[in-house]
Order: sequence, then C-alpha cells, then structure tokens
Amino acid sequence: MSESVAIEVMGRQFKIKSDDGAEHVRQVAQVVDEKINEANPGPGHPTQQTLLMASLNLADELVKLRAKHAALADRLRASSKALLSQLGA
Repeated sequence: MSESVAIEVMGRQFKIKSDDGAEHVRQVAQVVDEKINEANPGPGHPTQQTLLMASLNLADELVKLRAKHAALADRLRASSKALLSQLGA
C-alpha cells in the first residue's frame, strides 16, 4: 500500500507516495540531495546544469553497478556450474 513520506531535497519539503517504505524513500532523497550538493559549484540554488551533472553522476554509478552485478552473476553461474560438475550432477 502506498505511503506518503515527507522528504527534503535542496532545502525544500516534498511529499512522496511510495510502496517502498518511508526509510527507503528518505535514503533515496538523501542520496539525491548529496549528489546535487556535490555538483553545485557555489552557494544558492542549483542551476539546470548542476541538476544535469548530479543526474549524470547518479546514472554513471548505476551503469557501473549494473555491470559489476552482471559480472558477479556470471561468476556465480560459472562457479555453480563447476561445483555441480564436480558433484556429478
């Protein structure tokens, strides 16, 4: 069931509905806020360029993690196959 969660990003309050739970939504909002702050070169509200850079940085992390996940899944499949072969299955 969707839950309404209050979050803060860029110093502004938002209400978000999510099925993922309040703590998860707050963690996601915190990561987004941190990425915006990292990409923001100076004081004041972020520009569109800053928001774009924060988005690109998050997407870069996601792409790298997906590749790492795929490589680990491949290694696990290969290890499982080798173990099953040794067991004669």
